[in-house]
Amino acid sequence: MAGINFVDNTNRPFLDDRVKSAFQVFVNVVIPAAVAGVPPAIVLETNAEGWKTPVIATHPNAVYLGCTTEGWDLQLDKQTQDEFCDEQVDPESTTTTSRKLTIAGNLLGVLDEKILTTLYGLTKWHADVDTFQHYGDAGDVTNPSMSVLAIWRRLVSGTYKYGYFLFPNAEQTAAYPTGKLSSKQRILAPVSFTAKGYAGYGGRSYTKYFEE
Repeated sequence: MAGINFVDNTNRPFLDDRVKSAFQVFVNVVIPAAVAGVPPAIVLETNAEGWKTPVIATHPNAVYLGCTTEGWDLQLDKQTQDEFCDEQVDPESTTTTSRKLTIAGNLLGVLDEKILTTLYGLTKWHADVDTFQHYGDAGDVTNPSMSVLAIWRRLVSGTYKYGYFLFPNAEQTAAYPTGKLSSKQRILAPVSFTAKGYAGYGGRSYTKYFEE
């Protein structure tokens, strides 16, 4: 009888595959409706920079968030509770009491109008023909909810294969401005999203897709 191969290119071709890539993040992408309970893939097309991104005609309100200082930090905080009975020292069961999935980063494009208005809720007070830009504080408002799409790629036999994480129902929980004001550092715009369950995808908070 044969043992289990550590790398199985026939039955499990991605067992030894590793993803190390920049993530290009968009918000306000259109969420495709599930078909027979399964979310279809978001169609990607090559842009002028050579990356595949959402099709602009299909996602006219999508906003690219640009550069970050150190990429995006994805964290899952899961809390559990042990249940005991009097006759046993080991827990009879362990239940999940809470789960929080967040994606966060420090944006460098702090002057982009779409980022300031869409992401941070600032009010645009200037006209497009003005030679200055004027924004009003978003104030104490409800955190905006939006879809978040993080696209990545890997090189396979000289060809880039693309994948993404889609968070269809994410709440933006950061505020602008919170960066350091200093001549020695660039102004940063921290942003964080808390992923929530999405009813259209059976209550799931994200989907992962990648090309073979």
